[in-house]
Amino acid sequence: MRHAFAVVLACFVFGSVSMSYGQCTDPYDANLCVYPVTNAPANIRDGVISAFWNDWSGKDYIEMIAPDDCYPDRCGFVGSDDALLTIKAAATNIGLYVLSTVTDNTWVDKASADDWGADAIDFFFDAMDANAIWTCTGCTIGLYDSKLTYTTQQFQVWMGASASPTGCRMAYYDEILWSWQTIGLTWNELSVLYDIEIDVINIDATHKAQEWFFPWTAYGKGLAIGTNLDGMKLGISGGYNDKDGDNANPDCLRWLGKDPWSGTVNYWGDFVLQSGIGAVDTNTSAINQRSFFSTRFNTVNRPSDFYTLQGKKVATGTIGNVVKNAVLVKNIGYDFVVSIFR
Repeated sequence: MRHAFAVVLACFVFGSVSMSYGQCTDPYDANLCVYPVTNAPANIRDGVISAFWNDWSGKDYIEMIAPDDCYPDRCGFVGSDDALLTIKAAATNIGLYVLSTVTDNTWVDKASADDWGADAIDFFFDAMDANAIWTCTGCTIGLYDSKLTYTTQQFQVWMGASASPTGCRMAYYDEILWSWQTIGLTWNELSVLYDIEIDVINIDATHKAQEWFFPWTAYGKGLAIGTNLDGMKLGISGGYNDKDGDNANPDCLRWLGKDPWSGTVNYWGDFVLQSGIGAVDTNTSAINQRSFFSTRFNTVNRPSDFYTLQGKKVATGTIGNVVKNAVLVKNIGYDFVVSIFR
C-alpha cells in the first residue's frame, strides 16, 4: 500500500487544496503531492526534523512496506520493523523539501565509499514528468535500455550506524564527458556547489529520518527562475536499501517496484506541486547567502581545495564571503567544478 488510507479519507472529507488536481486521493497511484509551506527554515542541517512537518493531517504521503513494496527477489524483510519507509514533500518558491522517515531494526554502515547496498535512501529526481520521460524521443541516455534522461539525478544517502554519514553519492549525465557519472560529495561540498542541504536525524534506536532541501535551480539540473510551479509535475522514483549483515545483497523497498535503470516498465512517478507554491526564485537566505552556477570539464591537474583562477587557495570557512561573480575551481573526485558565485 503506497499511501495510507487515513490520509486518503482525510483529503476527501476536508477538501485540501490538492483536490484541485485530484492527485491526492488514490492510495495506489504514482503521485506524491507537494504542499506549499511558509515557515520552512533556510538551513535544515540542525539535527532535528523541521517543525512544519508536524501537522500533516489530510495530506498525502508515501508508505513503503514489505512485502507489497519490495524490489523483486530482494524481499528478505522480517516484520514491519525491518523495514518501513515514509515520505512526505513540501515546497516554497525557493526549493523542495523531502522528509523520509525509516524504521529499521538494525543499522548497517557502508563498507566503502561506493557501497550501494548498505542502509540508504536511494532517490531519482528529474525535471521531466513520468509520462514525458516514458513517451519522449531522444531524451533518454541509453544506458542498458534505461529510462534515465539527460536531466535525471540519482542521490544515495546512507543512514549511518556507529556514526552519522558526512556525505552522499550523486549520479547524473555529464554533457562534457558524454557519460553517466557517479561522484561522492560531502555535506559542505553539496551545499557550496548546489545549495542542496541534507540532514540525517537520529530519532531512537529503530527510527531515523532524512530531511532534504533542493533549490529549484538545482533540481533536475535546474528549473529556470520565474518558472510557474503551481500544478507542475516532476519525476521521482526510488526507495530504501536495507542490509542487516545476514544478507550478501540488500533487501530493497521500491515505490513503484523497481528503479528507472530498468526501461521495460515506467518506474517513474511524479511530484505533483500544489497551488500556492508560486514561481521559481533564487535562494537569498541560504547558508551561503548566494546561489551557484556550476559547469564541469575534464582535466589532469586536480587541486584538493577551492582555488581562484589565478591559482590562489581560498581559506577554509571563507567560501561564503567571496565577492559576487567570483569564479572558483574545485576538485570533486573526477574533474574540476567551476563555480560562479552570483
